[in-house]
Amino acid sequence: MSKETLKVGDWIQYIAINGQSQHGKVDRLVEDMNEKETRVDLKLLNGQKDSIWINDDWIKAHPNASSLLDEKYNERNEQSNDLQQRKRNKKIVQWSDDIKLKFTERVIQDLSPLAAYHIGNAIDLLAVAESKEDIEQARWSIQRAYENWD
Repeated sequence: MSKETLKVGDWIQYIAINGQSQHGKVDRLVEDMNEKETRVDLKLLNGQKDSIWINDDWIKAHPNASSLLDEKYNERNEQSNDLQQRKRNKKIVQWSDDIKLKFTERVIQDLSPLAAYHIGNAIDLLAVAESKEDIEQARWSIQRAYENWD
């Protein structure tokens, strides 16, 4: 236990249940009325959460160590978000030119030439879409086709 006061955002070092030394960032301080004690909720470097009681043995990390721990924590979270973005942007359907052409011909066979052009353009855009802008262009083409639907 330390005589120092804790506040949210502080880094502390403590001994975990498994006997290993851990670093944790104070996420929140919770008053437990039954125990008449304060629970310290922590975020660990590996992204997991842990809790200790304010009366347990802990020491506040040195300011230099705290800044390094913050850097490492933010770096891991940023990397995690990058990996999630890469997974999200992965293409679900791969269109070959032959499949795309056959599909477009079936869809537009009974449409007027102008509507068929816009629908075919939208299919082409969606087949290779990699961003929201591509999807917006496809939406615009479909709206033009709807306006020229006769």
